[in-house]
Amino acid sequence: MSESNPPYVKGELYQIDVNSLQTDPNQPRKHFDPDAQQDLVDSFRKQGVLQPILFRVDQDNNLFIVAGERRLHAAKEAKFDTIPALLVEGDHSEIALVENLLREDLTAIELAEALNRIQNEHNYTQEQLTGIIGKAKSTVSDILTLMKLPEAIRDECRNSQKISRQVLINIAKKKHEKGMLSAFEKYKANEAKKQAKETSILKPKVKKTFKAKFTVKFDKIKSFMTGINLKKLDEVKRKDLSSLIQELKKAADDLLKEIKKTPTVVKTKPVAKGKTKKGKTKKTVAKTGSKSKTKK
Repeated sequence: MSESNPPYVKGELYQIDVNSLQTDPNQPRKHFDPDAQQDLVDSFRKQGVLQPILFRVDQDNNLFIVAGERRLHAAKEAKFDTIPALLVEGDHSEIALVENLLREDLTAIELAEALNRIQNEHNYTQEQLTGIIGKAKSTVSDILTLMKLPEAIRDECRNSQKISRQVLINIAKKKHEKGMLSAFEKYKANEAKKQAKETSILKPKVKKTFKAKFTVKFDKIKSFMTGINLKKLDEVKRKDLSSLIQELKKAADDLLKEIKKTPTVVKTKPVAKGKTKKGKTKKTVAKTGSKSKTKK
């Protein structure tokens, strides 16, 4: 385009004039859904451009969009003068990694692994990585510390947001792998206890039925009976056990007799005061002791 463009540094975040960026002629996507595009425009007007586009510079110093053409068109429609943009070299694997880093839903482990890959495979410095994810260098360093975690921990946390990044960083700072695994298991156990406590508090208390109460006590008796090793009982203990079982049997028989002869109480719904069963109001009759006499 023009030779007045400043020298751009890979991985740095810039605010580029929307009219300075050219669309890539090799971009396979030519059509954008108008409704989805309008939603993006409305989002930009309300919140601004949250995710930068990617661009490259050719030998003539022209700026070409590598990824984010939809965002560029939406920024123009929203009347923005500039748009946040990151310089990449144009390598497809590099572009894919940078785009992945710009996602907002990455887990702590996914972010650490993506930063580690782009650092090792494309020679990005930590300063360049700070420009991509918009975090301080110390934060990037802490995130990369997660690569020290044992593979078992990373596998378990890769697709889960349940454990916070800071918790994992604290675990990763342990000196030895054994200490990391121990701290991880301890954290999970504590969280499980908290979850169980919260669940018990929220769970409504259900009153046990008569049958449930009886079953609990009966099961205890059965458990005790089946746990007795008769071979280890001497003559005296056997007689005591037989006597106790006879008493238990007699108590059960007596209870059965009581159940049979005790009449069942039928519960009826109370009738509303002052009303008949049909719902009509009863007439109140004055208690005079006799009918009023008529005059002769």
